[in-house]
Amino acid sequence: MKLCCIIFLFVLKGFFGNSFNEDCKNWSFTFDTSITALNGSCVEIPCTFSFPEGYREFNLIWYLYHFINYPQVFNKKQPSAVRADYTKLTSLVGNKTNSCTLRISQVENEGLFYPGINEDINSWHCNQKKTALVKIKDTPDEPLLSVPPNLTEGIPAPIFCTVEYTCPSYSPFLQWNKIGLKNVRHEDHEGYWKVISELLFEPTYIDDETQIKCTATYPNSQNTQKIYNLSIKCK
Repeated sequence: MKLCCIIFLFVLKGFFGNSFNEDCKNWSFTFDTSITALNGSCVEIPCTFSFPEGYREFNLIWYLYHFINYPQVFNKKQPSAVRADYTKLTSLVGNKTNSCTLRISQVENEGLFYPGINEDINSWHCNQKKTALVKIKDTPDEPLLSVPPNLTEGIPAPIFCTVEYTCPSYSPFLQWNKIGLKNVRHEDHEGYWKVISELLFEPTYIDDETQIKCTATYPNSQNTQKIYNLSIKCK
């Protein structure tokens, strides 16, 4: 057989060889295929997996896609196998048996990631080359500010400030420039999260033609803000 044909078959086997591996039977990995993270912050890739009944002893690994090898960014049982630039930056989130959610701290580089238990049983080979694309943005999005259209002196009104984020363990901190009762809640939207701060604002005549401002500060110390010009009606 000619050398070129041997090389072609070798490459073909490496690309497709395990795609229909019997080892994948009853293994499946579920996770978002795209998520955007703030540069220098952290990101969590929500993930669950199913496995054959009675199968309990296995390692959990996350790989960074590469066309000639299997670089690891997380290895539960063998941390020393992790690439140097991901050492101590990755961890699993959740304690359920079928959880494979990955957290990457101080994320700086975009990449394609995929979970598995070894080089043969993983989402690339068992779920039709499924990967999670982590994209990076350098600046955070502005908060969304929701203000009632009619504010009247002396009548309390709820004002909401909302931001999205990708790491529930380290959510942005929201701060107002006006006083009032505050309530903060978090919402899970499967792949991204929201933090919502409600300010119960009681306007006075002094607030007329001033600005209300909500500032979001992120774990990487970046901040962004949204400003609204107030118009207060008299009673």
